[in-house]
Amino acid sequence: MKRLKFLPTDFVPTLFRSTFVIVVSLCIFACGGETPISFNSDFRLIIPQTAPVAGDTHIDGDNSTGSDPKWMDAFDIQLVNGVPVANNNFWGVADGSYLYLYFATSVDVFSELDALVLALSPTSDPTQKHLLTIYPCQITSQCQNSLTNIAPGITYYTDPDGDNTYTATAAAHNVLARAYASAAGVGGLWALEVRIPRGAPYNLPGTGFFGLFTSILDYDLFGQNVFEYTWPFNNNAGTTLLSGSIAPGSTNAIPLQAHWGNASLDASLPTGVSISTADISTDHGSSIISIDQPNIFTAKAHNQGTTTAQSIKANFQLANFGLPAFGSWESIGDSATLDILPTASQNYTLSWSVPPDRVDDYTAQDHQCIRVQLSSTNLLTSFINTSAQRNMDFVVTSSPFTSKPVIATVGYHLAENLRQEEFIIRERFYNYKPDLKWESRIEGAKRIKDNLYQLEIPVKESKGLALAVQPPEKSLVPFEKLSIPAISQGQESEMVKLPVGEGKLVTLIPNQVLQTDSPQATTASTANIAVKDRTTKRESRPFVGTVLASWDGFKKSSFVVNAGTSMIAPKGADALYLKQQIGKGEARTSAEQRFNIYVTDAMDLPRHLQSSVNFARDSLGIVGFGANLPTAAYFGYRKSGKTLEVNGKRFNVYETAGSFGYVVKGRKADQ
Repeated sequence: MKRLKFLPTDFVPTLFRSTFVIVVSLCIFACGGETPISFNSDFRLIIPQTAPVAGDTHIDGDNSTGSDPKWMDAFDIQLVNGVPVANNNFWGVADGSYLYLYFATSVDVFSELDALVLALSPTSDPTQKHLLTIYPCQITSQCQNSLTNIAPGITYYTDPDGDNTYTATAAAHNVLARAYASAAGVGGLWALEVRIPRGAPYNLPGTGFFGLFTSILDYDLFGQNVFEYTWPFNNNAGTTLLSGSIAPGSTNAIPLQAHWGNASLDASLPTGVSISTADISTDHGSSIISIDQPNIFTAKAHNQGTTTAQSIKANFQLANFGLPAFGSWESIGDSATLDILPTASQNYTLSWSVPPDRVDDYTAQDHQCIRVQLSSTNLLTSFINTSAQRNMDFVVTSSPFTSKPVIATVGYHLAENLRQEEFIIRERFYNYKPDLKWESRIEGAKRIKDNLYQLEIPVKESKGLALAVQPPEKSLVPFEKLSIPAISQGQESEMVKLPVGEGKLVTLIPNQVLQTDSPQATTASTANIAVKDRTTKRESRPFVGTVLASWDGFKKSSFVVNAGTSMIAPKGADALYLKQQIGKGEARTSAEQRFNIYVTDAMDLPRHLQSSVNFARDSLGIVGFGANLPTAAYFGYRKSGKTLEVNGKRFNVYETAGSFGYVVKGRKADQ
């Protein structure tokens, strides 16, 4: 029998000042009910319920919702924060018989060691733990050939003595799994669909909570390092730095049971509120902070539950553009406190101006990462996740674009005697035809391979990089100009019709910096501000109305369009209709609103993006911003000081440190 020994350690989670608010909001304001005492109460996950379907279409390994729309009911947790690209995600949904989980990760190379480590326990009894290690590329040629419906290798372990010694067993695990792979390298990925019985041998309870831990392990092409993505979060994507997730020298990739999260299949519990990178925007749709005009921030929170999520507010935070550390974030204020109706969304807004004593700081670093932290004073309000951050910037290019991202270290858990923090940066390009070539360079980091960089930074310091990127000329997407006419209070603008066929991807980018007239805005945001026309000098203009969109000419449905939005035209659509309105009781005149519109065929995208679950989750067609525009993304990983031992060989563990990226608008856009 194969035995894996987990070496007990005295490691405990280290919570830093910058993450304290997050931990409190999860612990106090999560859903009601008892939590198993041996799991981490800071992490609770209510799994959505869906009606059962005939056959095994949930688990077909085709990485598409087309064959099984039930994945649309799943929760969606982004394991890497910063950019809204479709990789490193974790979904889950359940019916009366099974728990269905989906995982995806981007890779440089397919390794037979790549694995999903999945641990479950129906109670806090340490003898009832179950461990599954699933290898999507155990036969690497199947992944290298970009196959679908791959049967992965599965090893099943139990811990009958409850002493954290896991023993491989031949007992039936009753798990069905299938894998999908696209070409490795820049933009490659593997994905796993997993079906777990709610009954034997796991006996997951239908009420209360059970223990859950997940870890994606991606081994690098040098055979020395492993990139780790976990839930509960063990990285800058989430809420806390879980320093004990892998014991140094351990042969096992899971923490002690006290560090697992809580999951529930209890249909009576509220599913919860969530927010993602794509839900964060500003009034001008970019990361640029206006120095002499108010900045309007918007966060769209989603309630997947069947009851109203009450008394929620959003705290907005800023950090220099790049890879902020836990101690980098500065709070700039809270939104108004608002409820979210069942299965609905709510915008939370904040108007903020740069303080006079910080003008020099923000002039030097006017590109900022934006983080949103949700909280509630209502004990019955549940969260799927409470925070997300947006590190995406617009760039206009007819020559290489340049940027100066900042890599920070303040707030990370430090290994003893550590003097330098080590980072790896992986460069990824999206939304272009793969036969086209990007050119790039990063000054301040050592290039160790194409699209792979390494750097060291003294602890508690930051380092600025100089980045230059040349997208392929043929990848740039042409745009059309569109204007929504000005209106006065009591009027409704004429509909503007944009012909768009079913399945087309549409991105709207404002051609001005405009203040949205939103009824959810705070008091400070209702004062008149100036509008910066990007093609002329600054001038004062009135507020603009809320932009509404519809796929059916506003006959049965409409939805709000934020500054910088991407959509996919749903089945039966032949046009996108736009108009603006002014909030009731507001004696205002609305300015004309001008947009650049980018329309492309979804089939031009790499398969793993156009077939992602994200492209079908929203019934209104909202997808990750810039989904049809060339995008350069940079994923950061920090050397954790921990190692993972496999077959007698030790690998350095790198935890994700977030990401940042650039959406390329095209040739001299906004002209």
